Amino acid sequence: MVSFRRIVLAIAMLALFVGLASAQVAGGAGSSGGGSLVCTANVATPSQARAEGHTELLGDIVIACSGGTVLAPGTPVPTANFTVTLANTYVTSRQLNNGLSEALLLIDEPNAPAGFGAGFPFVTCASVAGNVLVGAGAGGCPLFASTVPAPAGSPVSPATSVYAATTSTTGGAGTVVNVFQGIVPAGSNQVIFNGVPILAPATAGDVRVFRITNIRASAAQLGGGGTFQGTTSILAGITISNGLLVQSPVLTAANVFTGPPPRFATPPTTAEAARSARAAPRSPSAVRRACPPTLRLRSFALRKVSPAPSRPASLRAPGFRARARRPTRS
Repeated sequence: MVSFRRIVLAIAMLALFVGLASAQVAGGAGSSGGGSLVCTANVATPSQARAEGHTELLGDIVIACSGGTVLAPGTPVPTANFTVTLANTYVTSRQLNNGLSEALLLIDEPNAPAGFGAGFPFVTCASVAGNVLVGAGAGGCPLFASTVPAPAGSPVSPATSVYAATTSTTGGAGTVVNVFQGIVPAGSNQVIFNGVPILAPATAGDVRVFRITNIRASAAQLGGGGTFQGTTSILAGITISNGLLVQSPVLTAANVFTGPPPRFATPPTTAEAARSARAAPRSPSAVRRACPPTLRLRSFALRKVSPAPSRPASLRAPGFRARARRPTRS
């Protein structure tokens, strides 16, 4: 009993330390001052995965960051690698010919309606320049701290400048890159997003949002939905390179549910098999073979018959006329 209490206490202390973890990003060259970037991960709506499925879509992982320091315009934005690790199954997201996958990391909700994000259009790092496998890191598409006008339809007034990472080396109005594709090693349980720009929002009340979406996993590896539906979960862990820590790094990305059983979960009984056999349509030849020989229909060819001879006159009874017999079949 004492050992059990010690285990429970240790688990509670571990959860407390994990919850107090915070992320810090050192300001790059040209930083306006010191500060810390605090990030929290969350899966608002875990998906419902079929226990028989091998490519089940997981819920979106949202990492919201606040605080940090402002970089001078034109300063290169520091980057980091985001890694999503599934604790109890492997990743089955589709892999593309260029070494990337269908898994995506979106920054500040691109193309979102008014009130739900910055509203910039989707722009991938691969569409700008450089090696698509390294993102905005060295040899990829370098990004710089910039202030750009808010796009049309944004919740912010178009006259208001938005602090974002763009391709402008001077910090002016450049192209905002906000979509990064993940890499899935073959047979792995990880998705890696290389070279993601970490630009702190800095302004009080502002939040930088990183949304990881379109990750698929095999629920069939878990062996069913558990004794009670939805009690088996697919767990995802979030890590960021360069010593960054994330609050709530282990999340429930999906809950597994067992689907309905097939029509015959076990071989059919003799009675069920007999009913199925009687209900199945049969050809005429099969019907003839199934009938006993005494009940089989026989075809008769009509034969030409002659009328039976009448009795001789000497054998006829007086007062009676002879009647012709009907022809008979032989």
